Amino acid sequence: MKKENVLKLIKDILTKACIYFTCMPLFMAALAALVNKIVVPADTSTDFSLAIYGFVNNPDFLYGTYLVFACTALGAAAAVQVYKIKKLPSASRHILFFVLLYLVLLLIFIPLSPYKLTSVSTLYLSVVFIVIYLIVFGIIMGVKAIINSSKNKKLKYENQFDEVK
Repeated sequence: MKKENVLKLIKDILTKACIYFTCMPLFMAALAALVNKIVVPADTSTDFSLAIYGFVNNPDFLYGTYLVFACTALGAAAAVQVYKIKKLPSASRHILFFVLLYLVLLLIFIPLSPYKLTSVSTLYLSVVFIVIYLIVFGIIMGVKAIINSSKNKKLKYENQFDEVK
């Protein structure tokens, strides 16, 4: 691989990692607010969303959370590079991306997390990850199908065969 291509690949990974790192705390805060509304009754004084998001009085916990976000964002950005492999069929790229992203969750996010996760909470986290992935994947594929169908409608059909009499 040429040096220019390697530098371009590293730049692309780091750029995507920065974007993901910016979005992850926002997503976690939104998820925490949702969980806080659903799980914790309104009459309790504990704020479950603060526990999820990591804003506690311990700065080491907060820095650990952002370190996990940074490592996870870097792994996710590296996993996205699968889509540049044009020799693979589209379905294979999507499956490989899902597997790599799931490995990032299992090998980076969960082990480095400052939370003490049990096997049950890891299972719940895996199920939530899979459900969110399938929802986003479904939306993306639906939009792609709509775009492709509108492109195909614009094409005029030209008969390439002689009519049989």
